[in-house]
Amino acid sequence: MLVLCKIFKSIMPAKLLLLGAIIFEALGIVMMKEAHGLTVWWAVVLMAVFFVISFVCFTFCLRKREVAVTYAIWSASGAVLIFLIGLFFYKEVITIPIAICLALIILGVLILGSK
Repeated sequence: MLVLCKIFKSIMPAKLLLLGAIIFEALGIVMMKEAHGLTVWWAVVLMAVFFVISFVCFTFCLRKREVAVTYAIWSASGAVLIFLIGLFFYKEVITIPIAICLALIILGVLILGSK
């Protein structure tokens, strides 16, 4: 674990750490759905592992970036990614209001990310 912390701290770029935090958070959310109320043990274990990895990545990312902007990008990007996973893998529906809101979220992330 100490070796991983040194790698995260020294050579990983902040944007790569943020991407890892977003992806592993989304995987944790997918496992949360697959856990069916914490009744499927392997999904619960994976959910915990993915969330820990996400928070470790996010924590080290915050050493190099501002917390407010980074958190906004993390949460908004995660929301969009989860929506896409729901759309393609769980066959959830998209409505006009949802599409408009997601477009605004994506626009906000693009604006914040260009800072």
